[in-house]
Amino acid sequence: MISEDTRKLLILSKIKGVGKKTLNDLAQDNYFFKLSISDWLTSIPKLFAKNANEEIIKNAIEAAEYDISEAKNNCDFILSIKDDYYPALLKNTKDKPAIIFVRGDPKNFSTKSIAIVGTRDPSEHGIITAERLTDYFSNQGWQIVSGLALGIDTIAHKTTIKNSCSTVAVLAQGLDKIYPKENKELTERILENNGVLVTEYSYNSTTFRSNFVERDRIQAALARGVLMVQSDETGGSWHASRAALNYGRNLLIPIATKKDIFIDYPKSRGNRVMMDGSDLDKTKILHCSISDLDKLFIIKSKEDYSIAEKLLTDSIIDLKEDKKHSPSNDLLS
Repeated sequence: MISEDTRKLLILSKIKGVGKKTLNDLAQDNYFFKLSISDWLTSIPKLFAKNANEEIIKNAIEAAEYDISEAKNNCDFILSIKDDYYPALLKNTKDKPAIIFVRGDPKNFSTKSIAIVGTRDPSEHGIITAERLTDYFSNQGWQIVSGLALGIDTIAHKTTIKNSCSTVAVLAQGLDKIYPKENKELTERILENNGVLVTEYSYNSTTFRSNFVERDRIQAALARGVLMVQSDETGGSWHASRAALNYGRNLLIPIATKKDIFIDYPKSRGNRVMMDGSDLDKTKILHCSISDLDKLFIIKSKEDYSIAEKLLTDSIIDLKEDKKHSPSNDLLS
């Protein structure tokens, strides 16, 4: 089932020119939901092109009904920020998607969660580090969020499942497409272990390069902090790392191992900057201010695992909606 408010937002999202910010703003305006769909053309004309007509609305309704049908056929959920089971940590971010698509029980989203990310090509020691850290946090009751990519993401998901714990896979495409295809069976195991697949992209949507950056943002938004296991200075894992700092959440990074330093393993060079680099070097990679580095914690040994966990546990994230948010009222004028 889909709520009527969510259905309206889904239809609105299918109208060309309606961007994420506009959709999110209207999702937080109660007046919008009092309008009937037939009133949109006259009440919010600025949402439409100059040649707006009923055909635009009709096509949007048909596209939304396709998604609703696909969700029903696959026992998926289409949730908006108006729904109770929309994940609380994600709802607390300023750039949250108005609509998400979920496979698995949305009640399984946890606020005790950590995103574990890293390179697709980890070193032998990077693999060991990923397994040890995932073991620690999953066994301490933390839900593990990652992006289903090969490498560190896959290790994080598989290690969590091995411990019979819950993991969330954030997709960069619709639920009808599993990428990489090598992880299709893994998604089934995720669901069998009370995990969740989630995406902000609808069925039969086109996947662009930018989707993966947006996917990484959602990983950070679904967690109290990001654990970036291993990366070079320019790897995609920094997208989630930067997002965590942007949200005022913790960023945890283990040091590079002695062997990786000795052989100068390329995919560990980012860790080395975070370990030994200047604050300026760190901010260049993280695209942040020096003050944001207060949220960066370097894990130097197993003894630091519990300290890192305490940082996450003690982090104060107000899960109430921001009542001061003011949507673009000129859209409704």
